[in-house]
Amino acid sequence: MVACAIPAKMRHLSVNKNFSSDSLVGGGLVFAGISSTQEDWTENQVIAFSEIARSAMLSSRDDLQLNRPDRLIETLGKEEFFHVQQEFAKNHALLKDSITKMAEVSGSSKYIMFSRVLSDTNFHQEDQHENKEKTERITEYRTTRQLVVSTEIYDLATSEVVMSGEMWVNDYNVRSNSKRYGGNFLTDLALNVLENNNAYYPDPPPLDGLIEKAFDGIADNLPRKSCKEIGLVECIKHGFGG
Repeated sequence: MVACAIPAKMRHLSVNKNFSSDSLVGGGLVFAGISSTQEDWTENQVIAFSEIARSAMLSSRDDLQLNRPDRLIETLGKEEFFHVQQEFAKNHALLKDSITKMAEVSGSSKYIMFSRVLSDTNFHQEDQHENKEKTERITEYRTTRQLVVSTEIYDLATSEVVMSGEMWVNDYNVRSNSKRYGGNFLTDLALNVLENNNAYYPDPPPLDGLIEKAFDGIADNLPRKSCKEIGLVECIKHGFGG
């Protein structure tokens, strides 16, 4: 028996019954990029993070046709396009007029996808354990970064939201600090003072890695054919199904 891999589920996931693997692959999907509700990203940051997200989805799903928004930007102009992005970032929704305007210049693509960073938070945690053999008390300082990305996919013909949800991902960095005890007082004190220089929390993991992780998960949640539909060999190759 071969078990198909189960993707990390998006929270609050909603998928329209008409949004299937066939309509997705056959209709074409424009990825309109990622913006942030917490920070005012520069245009260069939006472009860079959006390309990281798009590359992660394509790496996860070789069956996807995931188009850049180049045609939209060229036709609408950068200012208007980034205005629409900010509209989504602030409201987590697009006005029907905005969708209609994009539909008029989107070419052959049937769907468009907008994403935003809903939350980007750091947490600190401290854990201790002892190494009695070396008479050391070891403290681990952990910095965890949690990223929440919300996504909506619109049908450009009907302006309907055909899929929405949130992907929650996290990663962490750890720094360890050890303190001697039980030996010569002055020796232990000197070693503890020297080693205590590292007794602080490490920097959080970089944002680009978490964006990549989030969009790898989002891609896994897009409609796809089951193992039964694609055959056992392909299911094993791609590690998915249902």
